[in-house]
Amino acid sequence: MAVFRVEGAAPVDLDAHIAQLSWVRLVRNDTGLLVECAIEDAERAVALLARGGARCVRAQDIASASRDLVPAIMSDLAPVVLPGGIDSVTVRALDLGEATAKLMRTSRTILRPKRDDRAVRAVLHADDRVIAWRRVLWARPSVLRSHHVRGARPVIFDRGALERATERFTLTRADQIGRWARG
Repeated sequence: MAVFRVEGAAPVDLDAHIAQLSWVRLVRNDTGLLVECAIEDAERAVALLARGGARCVRAQDIASASRDLVPAIMSDLAPVVLPGGIDSVTVRALDLGEATAKLMRTSRTILRPKRDDRAVRAVLHADDRVIAWRRVLWARPSVLRSHHVRGARPVIFDRGALERATERFTLTRADQIGRWARG
């Protein structure tokens, strides 16, 4: 895996750029924003982030969590700034078939008989893309129990649950990943 530190200004239109890679892990901690990707995507990732206005510098490794931090699965991408915490989002690009299936499944409900297919059309016309994400926040237990962090589900016993957490989906035009990265 290749790891880069994002220096300078926070990237603009980050979602559209990382959607062109197979998978990316973004990590925010006290030192800044780190980007981890597959080795074969490293050069491409640097070029894509540069197009978004971010300068990437090779880093040693993703910071590991200390023993006093507990992981929590997050249900949204609202920025959380915690001293000593580690906030990571793993992003995976969806191919056209999977993206269309996800959009069609979420738009069919009994309560909404008239579907809004603008998102499906945008994806089919390559004007937008669907990306899947999982977010894990590492923080002190007292912080996770407080009201400072909403939507956190601490994982105490089964650390494998972090990798099996439900994927959530967003469109690249929504810029949710970018807003999270900019804090």
